[in-house]
Amino acid sequence: MAYNPKMYQAIGRLVSGAGKEHLDTLFSQYLTMLMQTLSKPTNRRKHTNVLMHLQGFFKKYLDPQEKQELAEQIDKYRLGYVPLLAPITLLQHHLRKYPNDYLSNQVYLAPYPEQLGLRA
Repeated sequence: MAYNPKMYQAIGRLVSGAGKEHLDTLFSQYLTMLMQTLSKPTNRRKHTNVLMHLQGFFKKYLDPQEKQELAEQIDKYRLGYVPLLAPITLLQHHLRKYPNDYLSNQVYLAPYPEQLGLRA
């Protein structure tokens, strides 16, 4: 989603119809689409879209102050005042406080092994 929202949807449709095609064909199509998606760099606008999407998962759980804090961190990222790590760290905090299996499995929130220190 952070690289190409339209391709994200197309890949989702491909995966949702997984039982309709041979696994080798599905894998080949998936890999081609994924590599095409990742071939172009993403940007702040697209990351902001993902962050706002993730924020929506917490709307029923966060109090007004927490919602405001998260919205401010996302906006500060959008404007270039803080790194991507700032809103992601806050999202990870809320995920620990309000567990969600779907979000816990999202690589976006922890794309690299922590030992590599690539998010700093």
